[in-house]
Amino acid sequence: MRLGAETLEQEHNLSSRAFELELSVDPDFTLTFSNRKGESVTFSSNGEEYCLDRSDMTHTFAETYGTKRYALRKYKENHRIRLFMDSSSLEIFCDYGETVFTSRIFIEDLEYLKSDGASGTLYNLGSITLEAQNG
Repeated sequence: MRLGAETLEQEHNLSSRAFELELSVDPDFTLTFSNRKGESVTFSSNGEEYCLDRSDMTHTFAETYGTKRYALRKYKENHRIRLFMDSSSLEIFCDYGETVFTSRIFIEDLEYLKSDGASGTLYNLGSITLEAQNG
């Protein structure tokens, strides 16, 4: 499904809404996915806990469950994070897969990824299409 690899830049223009990120992160890091209006979703760590902040999305939903989600970090050292995004969902795997964030996200015209304390590779992803088999 990977269509090509790009080295993540600190301010990265997104050419697709469907992508995978493989990242090495510092204890303190921030990833912000945004559009030209400043509407955004941020995933970060202060070295002790992770935070997924959905409070600045174009369309917020399920606010009774909170727009910020937290999880304590199990590993404090630098390590790898794997993130998958498509049109309206976000999956983040941290702590060697022991900590997982799953969320729906709604940002119109998502165009940018700004990172601080993170480096890695962005893979644009193709879609899966299923064709009916004649039997």
